[in-house]
Amino acid sequence: MAVMNDDLEAAAAAFRECGERWGLLAALTIFGLALSMFGDGRAAGALEEAIRLRRELDPSDDAVEQRAWLAQIHAHAGRTDLAKPELAELVAGSPGRYVALAHHVLGDIARRDGDLAEARRQYDAGLEVERLAGGMLFAAGLSSSRAHLDLVVGDVDSARRQLDRALRDALRIRDMPLVAMVAVAVARLLDHQGDARGAAEVLGAAEMLRGAPDVLNPDIGELSERLRATLGERAHAEAVEHGRRLRHEDALELISHHARLR
Repeated sequence: MAVMNDDLEAAAAAFRECGERWGLLAALTIFGLALSMFGDGRAAGALEEAIRLRRELDPSDDAVEQRAWLAQIHAHAGRTDLAKPELAELVAGSPGRYVALAHHVLGDIARRDGDLAEARRQYDAGLEVERLAGGMLFAAGLSSSRAHLDLVVGDVDSARRQLDRALRDALRIRDMPLVAMVAVAVARLLDHQGDARGAAEVLGAAEMLRGAPDVLNPDIGELSERLRATLGERAHAEAVEHGRRLRHEDALELISHHARLR
């Protein structure tokens, strides 16, 4: 991931120097997303520049993709006062499948605020957008968040169904950061069932598949804190490291073993 970030930064600089603005737009968008995975403060700036550039290139373009990702960064960083108005505007009148991401982030904000009915409404709306678009890019993430929600209310059977669906969708498109997102919910399921060590190992496997720690994800932070309290610092670190050192296929097998309906 670090090498990819260097390449993306170099690509953005080269596009900027030669005046190729469409290439710059693409590079800035991907660079912002990659930086966000490291908790790098430059992520928001890259996406803000991408939004300005997209509007310069086409004043009729709402820059829905970049605005949705930027709002997610704000939400993960706890800046919900910035995220919520932007997301509400996107779901109220913007076209396209990235509206599913806006619903997803609004659902996550509501879930973490304890408004479970609103969270479910937002997740369902996002899944409907994805269904109409005929895609799977956001469906897996939405289903994994539904699993988090189910575990809050203790509905383990529903959580398992959501995770089985989410993992199948993520593996179908071979999106490893998406598989890692599903794995966080799998780890929460294991913790809910009393397997704290297994949960920590799955979080380590998720980090390996993602290629970097997802330092801004509130679900990971909350779960990791709880697992440290249960296992102790040393045992927690050992379990995470065990998952982190798994080979790619072994990490997928570990996550699949716990996520799939049996």
